[in-house]
Amino acid sequence: MISKTYVLGQVGEPEELLAALDSVCDVINHRLGLMFAYAGAEDGENARYSWWVEYAENLGWLRLVDDFRIPAQYLEVSLPNLDFHAEVGAALAERLPLLTCDELKRQARHTAAGAAAIARLGLGCQGDDDPEVRSLVEAGLRSGQLEMRENSALAVFLLRWPQFEPAVRATLETETDADLKLQLAYVARLLQQS
Repeated sequence: MISKTYVLGQVGEPEELLAALDSVCDVINHRLGLMFAYAGAEDGENARYSWWVEYAENLGWLRLVDDFRIPAQYLEVSLPNLDFHAEVGAALAERLPLLTCDELKRQARHTAAGAAAIARLGLGCQGDDDPEVRSLVEAGLRSGQLEMRENSALAVFLLRWPQFEPAVRATLETETDADLKLQLAYVARLLQQS
């Protein structure tokens, strides 16, 4: 399975978003001959999750995450191939306000956007190394604000670009927060294995 994440921009009420995702599933089902259907919701400690599952051949799932910690709303999509992802991505873009990596970078450049903007880079700019994203995240790792460093570490974890390893190791040497230090050590090991 191949997974992709799509960060949502401003959406209406939760019921409107669920209805829009049902509509997207109808389009996907029609275009690809699949059977995506709503499978339920669950409240976690820091997020609310809603699922749509492909029932006919168990070919994948969509999960809406309303993440209260970052905060962000995003879709995680798991499908067997890139052709399915292209169709699903097009259907999502037709009916939902998806934020592109360029839009997420623009938000992250503005310090008023806060630490959440850096974490959203990790969600919405996955793929090949992007020098501007890397620069923004590495600047966040050097921040004097703990929340910014935490969200930058999260972005590094999500992106998993090996190019982050020197910045993560440098941050690890000077980090004073014990929990973040553990997270950074874990991320450094992941990057070393990449």
